[in-house]
Amino acid sequence: MDTFNIFLESDELVMHGNPSRGIGSVLRGVVALDLKQPARIKSIRLCFTGQVTRRYAVKEGTREEEKTVINRTWSFLPSKKTQTLRGGCHTYDFELALPNNLPETTRVANEYMVHYRLKAEVEHPTLIFSRNQTCYRTVYISRYRDQQEEDSPPIAIADRWADKLDYSFTIPSRIVHQGERVPVTARVVPTDAMVRVRHVACTLKEFTTYTPHAGFSGRTHRRTIQHVQNSAFHRDASNEATLSVHVPRSHERVQCDSETESVKIRHRLKFAISVESLEDGHLSELRLTVPIQILAAHSEQCLPAYEDSSLPYDPFLMVQLMQQNNYHTTTTPITTATGRGGGGRGGVSSIPSTPGQDSDSAPCWLPSYEECVAR
Repeated sequence: MDTFNIFLESDELVMHGNPSRGIGSVLRGVVALDLKQPARIKSIRLCFTGQVTRRYAVKEGTREEEKTVINRTWSFLPSKKTQTLRGGCHTYDFELALPNNLPETTRVANEYMVHYRLKAEVEHPTLIFSRNQTCYRTVYISRYRDQQEEDSPPIAIADRWADKLDYSFTIPSRIVHQGERVPVTARVVPTDAMVRVRHVACTLKEFTTYTPHAGFSGRTHRRTIQHVQNSAFHRDASNEATLSVHVPRSHERVQCDSETESVKIRHRLKFAISVESLEDGHLSELRLTVPIQILAAHSEQCLPAYEDSSLPYDPFLMVQLMQQNNYHTTTTPITTATGRGGGGRGGVSSIPSTPGQDSDSAPCWLPSYEECVAR
């Protein structure tokens, strides 16, 4: 069976600085059409779109507004006439510099959404014997604002509660990146012999607020991202434990902190100490809250631009890198050949197969361009 895929250098792009004066990013990738036998093709197109959808209440009910913030189309065949492409994997690379003022990928319930998507389509001259092929890839855009990129010192909270116990919570930094774990060191020492610590818990919560227009009061939506609990705390003679809070890697499971005129996204760690009175069995709970910032993956994990390399650019090597970074598709190895397509750089190449990867697992970062050449 023929396969048709979009391979990206990265589907997670990071803008730097404020939208008015910061640095944009570059979307790079390859469209690959693997034909098992020669086929007649009318066109191969790729479209990148970014759309903002707003919903808000009015007297008549609910109003929805949609706005396209970016729209770019590539056509990879040199003419509008039908062509016969020989069997093999035909690859077409593309590149697009994204302006820094694009809004970040965001979702606030069903009220506000910013979504970026690539759509590739192979059009056949007739639909009688073969149907058009279509594939999609979602692109996520986040932002490192100037104040967010500064180092954050450790946070420590310590106090005594109602002459019953002394407590302290320590986290290494207020800034956390997607995919990381936050080690929370909790120390609770009862000062009353008739008090027992039942458990210590930590919950990561996300708060999203959408304000449609000035003068409107936005509603805040809450969701629990992660919850960890140590129920054997009282059996630890040191009165100390470490709670490991996992920040998901997936953008669908946790969003990055953001603040615009319409949207605010915030995160907090909520601590709870459950205490039992040994005299009458009464249960009480102490709660504390610490705000943290969640950012996109570390910038060190991003590849340098190809034009920054001292080696000449080779689309075939780029295809190999794209396939290694692909999370969701598998392509069968085929025989290497060379060729050119119109409307964009293209050719026929050999792409090794790579198993898919869970979107929330640790990403398989690309080798350097020099390492690929050395192979």
